[in-house]
Amino acid sequence: MNRSIFLLALSVAMSGSAATYEWTAGIVPGSVWGSPEIKLYTIGGGVYVDSSINAIADTDGSFIGYRNDTGVYLKQQDQDTTPMPVGNNYWVVAYYGDILNHETIATMERIELCNWEDYSSTGGTLIDNPEDFYLGSMSTGYWSSDGVDRFSWYHLSLDDELQMSLIDAGIGFYGESVVVGLSPEPSSLQLLLVGLACFSLRRRRR
Repeated sequence: MNRSIFLLALSVAMSGSAATYEWTAGIVPGSVWGSPEIKLYTIGGGVYVDSSINAIADTDGSFIGYRNDTGVYLKQQDQDTTPMPVGNNYWVVAYYGDILNHETIATMERIELCNWEDYSSTGGTLIDNPEDFYLGSMSTGYWSSDGVDRFSWYHLSLDDELQMSLIDAGIGFYGESVVVGLSPEPSSLQLLLVGLACFSLRRRRR
């Protein structure tokens, strides 16, 4: 087998032998808690491998949303303040084109945490354009049974009644960096193998 054919075969073998990942993303759009001005949201989903019924990672976050004279605010309910604490996925304000990984997410504005039973219209993180905005997330700790931190993004919209809609979402299945607003591409190693194979074939044809 010549070198170029070997490279192509290796790339195909990597694609074929790799586990098949699936992701279900969704939201609970805005149940009322206490008063119509305060909404409770759940944003996230589950990552499944090889059609398993058990998720290997959950991207869930629970949020309180409200509006006052200065704008719309979101705050994340702190799982560490529940009777059975399990830690939190890490949620940030994001923008189209942002890169999410361990280094960048640490520098981004984190959604403010609040006590699990804090349903007040105080505190939180201001959302600049609630009709069209992005959140980024890192699923970590308790929320990742295989120990891989996964980065995901959510394109969201809030209407005048603070009902939330999910426009689009994306995740990196293997813990790789993701670009907000864009679906993850094939792994860089696979792209490198295909590129080397094509380059080798071109040279042979010359």
